[in-house]
Amino acid sequence: MIFFDFVYYRICRAYSKTIESDPSFTAICIASLLQVMTIVIIIDLYSLFAKTKLILSDILWVALTSIILFLNYIRYLPNRRNNYEIIKKKWESFSIGSQRKKRFFIILYIWGILILAVGLSIYLGNKKM
Repeated sequence: MIFFDFVYYRICRAYSKTIESDPSFTAICIASLLQVMTIVIIIDLYSLFAKTKLILSDILWVALTSIILFLNYIRYLPNRRNNYEIIKKKWESFSIGSQRKKRFFIILYIWGILILAVGLSIYLGNKKM
C-alpha cells in the first residue's frame, strides 16, 4: 500500500460527506494535483540550488498533469484492486493509533505541499537569476 492510496482514500472519504454522489473522480483529481505540485516543488528546489531558472512549457505541464490523472484514474477505477472500498478495508485494519499517525502525515503532506508549492513559486518568480 503506497502513501498516495491513503491520500486518495482520505480525500474520497472527506468528499463522500458532501452532496456529491460519487466522490472518487474528485479525489483522483485532487490526488493527481498534489502529485503534480510535488513535481513542481522538486523542480523549484532544483532551480533554487542550481541557481538557474528552469521554465517548462505549458504544453509539457498539461501533458504531465494529464498523464498523472490518467494513471491515477486507471489505478483507482471502481473495479480495480485499489478502489475506495478495498483501501477503506485496509485503512480500517490499522489500529486507531496507527490511523491517527497516518492521518496526521497525510494532512501534513497536503498542507506542506500547498504551502511549499505556492511559496517556492512566488519566491523564485520574484528572484532574479
